[in-house]
Amino acid sequence: EVALSPVAVHKFTHTTSSAFLLASLFVVGISALFLLQERHQKMAKRSMVVAAVFGFIASLFVGLTGDEAAFSVAQRQPMKLAAMEGLYVGQDKAPLVAMGIINASKKPGDDLLAFYQEVKIPGLLSLLANRDPNSFVPGIDDLVFGNAERNIVGAEQRMVTGKIALAELARYKYAKDTGDEAEAAAALAIFDQHKGDLGYGYLNSPVEAAPPVATTFYSFHIMVVLGTLFPVIFLLVLYFAFKGTLEYQRWLNLICFFSIFLGYVASQAGWVVAEVGRQPWAIQGLLPVGVAVTNIAASNVQTTFFIFLTLFTALLLAEIRIMMKQIKIGPEA
Repeated sequence: EVALSPVAVHKFTHTTSSAFLLASLFVVGISALFLLQERHQKMAKRSMVVAAVFGFIASLFVGLTGDEAAFSVAQRQPMKLAAMEGLYVGQDKAPLVAMGIINASKKPGDDLLAFYQEVKIPGLLSLLANRDPNSFVPGIDDLVFGNAERNIVGAEQRMVTGKIALAELARYKYAKDTGDEAEAAAALAIFDQHKGDLGYGYLNSPVEAAPPVATTFYSFHIMVVLGTLFPVIFLLVLYFAFKGTLEYQRWLNLICFFSIFLGYVASQAGWVVAEVGRQPWAIQGLLPVGVAVTNIAASNVQTTFFIFLTLFTALLLAEIRIMMKQIKIGPEA
């Protein structure tokens, strides 16, 4: 059930299509390096064409699955979507910020401007979030403090019901331990009414329900900008390849080579959006990360961490060495 849920499907397809895109960038980039070095040019041009075609198709899937993932976020994690766009006050016909300099000092509920500078596309965020360019998209302030006009219950009110849920859960456990089934049943009935807000009961302030906005915003926009750039690069490669002048486009081959690193930047930016944007939740609305702690001693965690750090660093260095050696040798060795 979990594996086939819409959220899991969207995340899986977006991640796998992104991996195909990154692999295409790698092949194009290394082939471009051969052209820059005037080595293995026949093979390099052929591999660039194949990888560019595959990469362009992968780019389309990345865009499609990314759109579906954003729609899923809007429905299930509206706070993350608001942070991704730096949207503090909800709007009808909400615009999408194409680029902007966000005010990192702004907090939910204050009077500071959200952006120092911004370029917006009217209605596009509403279209992405609700498939309706005229629809309302809630902002961070709406989700933190509530919006009675839009029937949005904010974190402030959900903290109250969450604390009731926690109290009734404790009461239920105590009743079960003491064998008082009637008391346990009564506590469980009240708990069931408020369990959807259980996680909010752990928060000390409603503002804690909002993730780090600046990090989420910039990571999301870096990912989107680079994701838009890559298909353009693939099309340029195909254009000059079919003109028969690809090996003479030094500027393009340099871009292709450095796009390998940009691909990794885009991939990691996506993971930052996913992990930072979901804060403070380990389980959305039910378990904050501050509560999802382990009873394992810190020394044990540190030992395991450094073992894995050492192991995977060694594997990374070995992999880089093998790839560099093979690139230096080339395909005709």
